[in-house]
Amino acid sequence: MPWTEDYVKRVLTNPLYCLPDTSDDVCGPQEAVISEDHFIEAGEKIIGDIGARKYLQYLLENLKPKLSDCRVSASGSRASGTIGAVMVTRRRL
Repeated sequence: MPWTEDYVKRVLTNPLYCLPDTSDDVCGPQEAVISEDHFIEAGEKIIGDIGARKYLQYLLENLKPKLSDCRVSASGSRASGTIGAVMVTRRRL
């Protein structure tokens, strides 16, 4: 994907970059790409640029595919409720 202004804003509004990857993949657990503080600082600047509504739209668009992909646990059963989905998501991402 080309690094357009829109694509960069989508990357900067993706909270998964500030969360550690705790999945059990080949590489093992990975550190977050950026700190939560840097993510929040970038978010504040982007909100000032594009507004809270557009920022939240980008945020939701970043989370939707991850949550839907990870709602099914490793055993094939559905995670119960939002908390279950988030817990499964954090393990798999």
